[in-house]
Amino acid sequence: MTKTQIKKDLEKRTEAIVITAPMVAKVMQMRRSEAYALCEGCNYEKRGRSKLYYIDDVAERLAKRMMV
Repeated sequence: MTKTQIKKDLEKRTEAIVITAPMVAKVMQMRRSEAYALCEGCNYEKRGRSKLYYIDDVAERLAKRMMV
């Protein structure tokens, strides 16, 4: 899958431009610990107690992970 396909899929499932690590885990069917590790270092907005990561950055990391 390419970055744009992953980005469209995440935006379609979440209906937003930001996503939390647990949401990434649920949508991509991966462990939460893997999702947190994947999102580490991505740009995010802090809202309350949660970190909302930008889907564009997360999609880029997922695409790199799937290419390996």
